[in-house]
Amino acid sequence: MDALMLLSNWQRVRLGDVAEIIGGGTPSTQITSFWSGSINWFTPTEIGITKYVYKSQRTITPLGLKKSSAKLLPIGTILLTSRASIGDC
Repeated sequence: MDALMLLSNWQRVRLGDVAEIIGGGTPSTQITSFWSGSINWFTPTEIGITKYVYKSQRTITPLGLKKSSAKLLPIGTILLTSRASIGDC
């Protein structure tokens, strides 16, 4: 089946109507007590390398989570990013 034909059968919806959009922020990298903890910290670069991600390259501490706008999401959450490194798509 032609990919464009398949897409023409899809219904357009706003992402916020079918998913919960949650923003967050990176704990300060200048404060070492925020990093190298037990909480996975996925970056846009890691999202999309494989279909599923289980362990991040970097981790944050509970203090880093508490003192930033970072959000702890449940296991099984689908991660999307609106930010990427130059050259990534």
